Amino acid sequence: MEDKQNAVKTQKNRLQASLASLKNTLRITLGKDLAGEEERILSRKHRRGLLFFTLYLAVSMLFSKTPLFYGARPLGYAFFAAASGHMATVSAIGMALSLFWQKSPLVGAFTLLLGILMRLLIKRARMKSRIFDETRGERVAIAAVLAFLHAFALSALDGFGKDSLIAMLVATVSSPILALFFSLITTPAKEGAWREIGRLSIVFFLVYTLNTVGILGFALGAVLAYFLTLSIAITGGGLRGALMGLVTGLALGGVYAPIFAIAGLVTGLGSNLHLSYSVLASTALTLVMNLYLNGVANAFSFSADIIFTALLFLPLAKAKLIPEIHFFADEPEEMPDMKYVEGVRKKFRQNKLKALSSAFEELSDVFLELSEKSRRPGGYEIREAGDEVFSRYCEPCALKSICWQREGGETDEAVSALFRKVQKGERATTCDLPEAFSKRCRHLEKILRDINNAAADLVERAIRRDKTELFALDYEAMAQLLAETAREGEDEFEKDTALYKKASHTLRETGLVALGYSAWGRRQKTVLASGVEISSLSISSKEIAKRLSEATGLEFHEPHFDFSGDFVTMTVTTAPAISLLSASALRAKEEGAVSGDALCGFEDTAGTPYFLICDGMGSGKTAAITARIATVFLETMIAAGNPKEVVLKMLSNFLRSKSEECHSTCDLLEIDTYQKRAIFLKCGAAPSFLWRADNLISIDLHSLPIGITRDFTPALRELPLSEDDLIILASDGIALSDDTLAAHLRAHQNETPDALAGSILSTFAADDDASVTVIRVRANRESA
Repeated sequence: MEDKQNAVKTQKNRLQASLASLKNTLRITLGKDLAGEEERILSRKHRRGLLFFTLYLAVSMLFSKTPLFYGARPLGYAFFAAASGHMATVSAIGMALSLFWQKSPLVGAFTLLLGILMRLLIKRARMKSRIFDETRGERVAIAAVLAFLHAFALSALDGFGKDSLIAMLVATVSSPILALFFSLITTPAKEGAWREIGRLSIVFFLVYTLNTVGILGFALGAVLAYFLTLSIAITGGGLRGALMGLVTGLALGGVYAPIFAIAGLVTGLGSNLHLSYSVLASTALTLVMNLYLNGVANAFSFSADIIFTALLFLPLAKAKLIPEIHFFADEPEEMPDMKYVEGVRKKFRQNKLKALSSAFEELSDVFLELSEKSRRPGGYEIREAGDEVFSRYCEPCALKSICWQREGGETDEAVSALFRKVQKGERATTCDLPEAFSKRCRHLEKILRDINNAAADLVERAIRRDKTELFALDYEAMAQLLAETAREGEDEFEKDTALYKKASHTLRETGLVALGYSAWGRRQKTVLASGVEISSLSISSKEIAKRLSEATGLEFHEPHFDFSGDFVTMTVTTAPAISLLSASALRAKEEGAVSGDALCGFEDTAGTPYFLICDGMGSGKTAAITARIATVFLETMIAAGNPKEVVLKMLSNFLRSKSEECHSTCDLLEIDTYQKRAIFLKCGAAPSFLWRADNLISIDLHSLPIGITRDFTPALRELPLSEDDLIILASDGIALSDDTLAAHLRAHQNETPDALAGSILSTFAADDDASVTVIRVRANRESA
């Protein structure tokens, strides 16, 4: 017993010694690091203080010497009265320096000294220890008094002329209002919205006062407005950049407000993808909008200012020399692990936007070609319009019997060739008719002119009929897509408190030492340990994944370690719970013909598998084209990560806009391999089937095919999946019933999906286009 107590005591002493040694090492190391960090913070603070002092001095000088309406100068006194503490002293110095540029410096000097005296008397009367520390109401009153006295003295020197009296009125009224807005910058942080209003008011008048100042041919107001817009956009995002652009644009003149607002929005939205491209795109858009709104005559100087600002801004931004200007409420500092999460989320959104961009680029090529074809009128329409033109001129003609009876065969052949040429979009000329006919017909030029005009009218009607409603409906769908893109990943990055507790406890039990833990995800779960001490790891990566799986009931991949200097982050993600084996088969109605069915399998940007069968209504070439359009559209857009329901509505709008009837069924299956569930989405499609443990479940959902009605709603059903499940998707060309299919599956359920799809097609295909997809659910081999 005594030996055991001595052993425990010895072990305890060793542990205390180790902890003391570690503590001493940390104290020395962190002490040095903190000392160096303290020096860096002080140095940075001094630099920022010097920069702020210089800027405040410059703004005070500029405000003091800039007149507003009728020569009134309320800005300087409003700025001086609103300033507090040391900034009021800086403002007073700026006002004193501005006297050298004023017409009546003695009046300005006297008013400034009076203002300083008033603020000193208020300090003494209220027995404050700090100078220039009045209430907001007192500052507003000081601004009003100083502006009135200055304007009154100038008016007296002018003999109380009409303009000077109006200037006195403007100064007296506007100065206290401006002082109120300027003083809002001292509002406490908890009332950040008011503080931002004060900052924006100063920015507005700073741009306004610089609008008439030029250096080397560049207008400083426009340069500052665009520079601030770009800066806020890349540090605060598109909406904040748009607001800054709106304010600075209003300061330059109302017409510039939408120009700068859109520039800020474009820069902010695109800066996460590529900074240079976003700045260049917003600059080009700014120049084009200015050219459109202000005309060519006024565009040159403004264009030079904008181009100069962009060229100045880009290298500074690339070198990360643009300071982060905290407009619109400062955000709290994030913990290192949350910064890492935000980095993952940013990369996720970037990939999503790139995929979306590629999808639209690919689809634009496809639909441009389809649009060109849809604009060509049909042969029957051309023939009908042409016959009407010939009848109009040929019926009263004395040579009708020669052209249409004696030479009728030759004339009919020539006219048919003429109509075929016009249908291709080419223009009919006299060269397209026989020489004898051309010489004989006195109205030939009028006939050809009317035929060409009739063909053009048909094209115009086709375009109008094909596009108008499509644009209106697709703008709504596009708005939904962009909204979904803006919210992308919120569900996937939702915190999972229950998983956090289990995972952090398990990792601590393994001996892992880390600064903090996080867990998130709805579909695929992620566990993150930040600030990992690698030397504390005593088990393998495979063992870590195994213990997490046992503790949480989820299957995890082996962890990934990210080394960033001395900071190590460990990320562990769940593996799919199931894997899939699939095969498809299809057959046209007639041998050698084109099938009106189209099918495919694909994955979206998150790795979710989809299976799709589209059946064009009818058969033959028209049905085949419709089914392939639907398949290409759905595969491309859903694979880019877009919501299924919105994409289906977009496709339905497109098919409805076609001049001919163009409908298709759609059978879409989404399988969540992490949560083990299947989502069946049907638009007029035939029933699907789920075979599980000798039982057959029919999924028969009633809905209309796509392309028929404007109020289109797909039918949806969700089912859980189990290992060894079989899923069968089939078009209506497969004559399946519950009993016959169940019997067939009992006899062939052990076959591969490829063999099973072939046997179903050969056994149950009816006299129609037929297609079938078979999916077998297996346990994931990695997690099994």
